[in-house]
Amino acid sequence: MTKKKVVQPLEHDPSKFSTNRELLENFGLILTDNRSFRPVGSMTLILSGMLHYSLRVILTYHELELLTVMKVLHLTLIYLLVAVCGTVVLRQSKRFLVLHSIIRNGFYKYPQGLTDEQLMIRSRANEKVLKITKYGLRFFVIATLGSTLKEPLPYDFQVWTRQYNGWFPFVVDSWSKYVVSQIYHLMAALSAALLGGSVCIVFIAIAEHLLAQLEILSISLKNAIHDVPDPGDSRANYLAYLKIKSCVKHHHVILRFFIEFQKYYSIPVLSMLAGTTVAMCTIAFVVTDPNSTFGVSAAFLSLMAPEIAFCLCYCTYGQKITDMGFNVRDTVCNAPWYCHSKKVQLALLMILIKTRTPLTLTAAGLKDCSIKSIGEVRL
Repeated sequence: MTKKKVVQPLEHDPSKFSTNRELLENFGLILTDNRSFRPVGSMTLILSGMLHYSLRVILTYHELELLTVMKVLHLTLIYLLVAVCGTVVLRQSKRFLVLHSIIRNGFYKYPQGLTDEQLMIRSRANEKVLKITKYGLRFFVIATLGSTLKEPLPYDFQVWTRQYNGWFPFVVDSWSKYVVSQIYHLMAALSAALLGGSVCIVFIAIAEHLLAQLEILSISLKNAIHDVPDPGDSRANYLAYLKIKSCVKHHHVILRFFIEFQKYYSIPVLSMLAGTTVAMCTIAFVVTDPNSTFGVSAAFLSLMAPEIAFCLCYCTYGQKITDMGFNVRDTVCNAPWYCHSKKVQLALLMILIKTRTPLTLTAAGLKDCSIKSIGEVRL
């Protein structure tokens, strides 16, 4: 008899919501008072991986074919992107702590509280974060490891003269040296996969909580605006004004959260979009090269797995945030705001002014992080 899967109840206390802070702490991506060698160790491996591949091109450039050079440089690019993302996230630790604090404080507490629907939206967002953290990190690790560890594996264990894509200070001509080289490859690739995956998973967690709050705000605005009080009922008009005023305060917290989010992930998003652009141009060159075989082209396409995974993640959630921001504006525009008192109309006008600028995540202000950007990824 099979056991039934136990369904865990949803968490409703925002102070216990997941922001994946523990994930960043485990990989040393948050500056704390306690000195830790975790970021030093992981970043050293990642930087050494970058040198490992780039030195192969520098020292043996004239002996390599053009396709081999591009393949090695692509692997160098992966380590470079992860190093940039990890360094920026580490230096921007204070911004993450601000985001973490806002999420754990529930963003904004309405005087009348949240409806059951709003509580469910907030709790389901947290549940989604937990599931994505559980399975998403595995996906990013597999994608990165599949790319970085694909080439170093030898075709024949008896042939020690195989040319690795990276540079070693010794010749791999024995089992002991082979084991050492593979342990290094695994540790460097695993550090890059875990660090890059962690940065992306934290991005998803923050985005999910932001999306939930935008949806909650839309519901609060809809409930406050659609109930039009009688013009002569001063108390009802005053209560309607208080409800709208609470929505304005909630919207202000969301905007502050979004600005911190934008600054925190501006450079990681830029580096990832730039890296994806370079990778796609490389693939286009290889596929169109007359000397390339089908096997070579297929191998290069599989090497793009990390860039594709990260780019899809950032752009998809960036598009969702933009769309949900427009939904807040549409909620106000489509409501009978003209039937309310002047004070309520003025408060709604403040929201319309604030929502005039789309909630668009950008790559350092140079490129929008959206679905449209995926199709425009090019030099």
